[in-house]
Amino acid sequence: MHLGLVHVAAKHFSSVESHVHLVYCAYILLNADLPGVGNVGTILERRRKVGAVSDNREKARIIHELTKICGAERYKNELESALAA
Repeated sequence: MHLGLVHVAAKHFSSVESHVHLVYCAYILLNADLPGVGNVGTILERRRKVGAVSDNREKARIIHELTKICGAERYKNELESALAA
């Protein structure tokens, strides 16, 4: 109910099948004990936490870049090119 399984309005079976698969993926994400989300609390609370994680994609991308070999130098070059534009 909280993941949108009942909110499918599709003509074709393949669309319904895709919708069900996406709902299952959402369920797995909410129960996978992800860092920053955990598996404690209601489904709605965990759904909000997953949403907050996805909202911080840019921050996660920057952290990922910095952890690469020469990541600080790469990120510095990216910033310089963005400021020059």
